[in-house]
Amino acid sequence: MKEKVIGILRNKLVIGLAFLLLGIGLVIVPEAYIKAVVRIMGAVLVVTAVFRVILFIKSEKKTADIIGLIFTVIFALFGIFMIVYPSLVVRFIYVVFGLLLVTDGIGGLVYSVNMLRKVGLPWIPFAVISLIVIAMGIIIVLNPFETAEWLYRFIGISMAVSGICDIVAFFTKKSFR
Repeated sequence: MKEKVIGILRNKLVIGLAFLLLGIGLVIVPEAYIKAVVRIMGAVLVVTAVFRVILFIKSEKKTADIIGLIFTVIFALFGIFMIVYPSLVVRFIYVVFGLLLVTDGIGGLVYSVNMLRKVGLPWIPFAVISLIVIAMGIIIVLNPFETAEWLYRFIGISMAVSGICDIVAFFTKKSFR
């Protein structure tokens, strides 16, 4: 049992150090991390597509397999695009996310007005929250890369704090060994 506890604590130290380093990196250079994540996702798409093409070559060619091959080629091209132009991919994803927020906020405003008209319930808190959601969506649409950087910085700070907690836990539980 004692060896299990020591093993868990060692893992906690390694994970804590990794989280701390990754977190610091995310805080210092979030744009590089954003681009790296998109490039990794693109590479996964390309590698998956290569394996699917190999399986297609080895299999009996059926109509469904040919349609699958067409989609595989499309995914491979999208993966290559992600590797070459990660900034555009990030911008697209964040713009779509921002537009979804704006749409949701507008829906919330409509709900607030309906609450006022039909039920007579307090509608101002819902309207204020909806306006905040709309404002956040507009900010994301107008400046997606900076928004992404702040999100990654927040994640980095969270990871660094988690890493510090794991490292402190490792050294404070030393007395259990």
